[in-house]
Amino acid sequence: MDNILCISAHPDDIELGMGGSISRFIEEGKIVNIIICFYHHEDRKQETYNALKLLGIQKNNIYFLDKTENNRNRIKQLDKIVLDLKPKNIFTHFNGDSHQEHKIVTDISISSSRNIDCNVYMWENTFPGAITYNFFKPNFYIKLDEHHMQAKVESFLEHKSQLKKYDSKKITDFMLIKSQFWGNHCNTLHAESFIQIKASY
Repeated sequence: MDNILCISAHPDDIELGMGGSISRFIEEGKIVNIIICFYHHEDRKQETYNALKLLGIQKNNIYFLDKTENNRNRIKQLDKIVLDLKPKNIFTHFNGDSHQEHKIVTDISISSSRNIDCNVYMWENTFPGAITYNFFKPNFYIKLDEHHMQAKVESFLEHKSQLKKYDSKKITDFMLIKSQFWGNHCNTLHAESFIQIKASY
């Protein structure tokens, strides 16, 4: 797997969804780019740079969409970046997520993949208390070691503005419980799970 693009609604969503996998990708020398579609405060940008640096992502591989209330404008911005980067693998939110902005990003991410030859995956929403009537049924797993999960936790904790709002200990504990649960599905200590919705070979 190479030339990877992760498309996220907000800063910290990527760390929660697939921070361990990104750590592994970078360790293996893969190209990884990040797109953040919504950010409501400027200080979240610096938190994003700090967090993703711990996963091995450099500032010039991180893109923020311009603020807009128009989804058509978001799609145009996203299309341009996707066509420039020509990723072979796109990761984004689960379309059954309960968060409205997450669902918007899933839709525009799938739309942006229409004109390129790539695989598309959706990550699981690991945030505790995110109620949804749609069950996540993964068909693709990325095996992780302990240090990948440690990098994931440390990167999430860089989003200090969000730690004031939520019980960070509960969230990081839940990350590890989930990764161990999915790891058990593929005979490893930790794993992150995904649904592949587009396959291209």
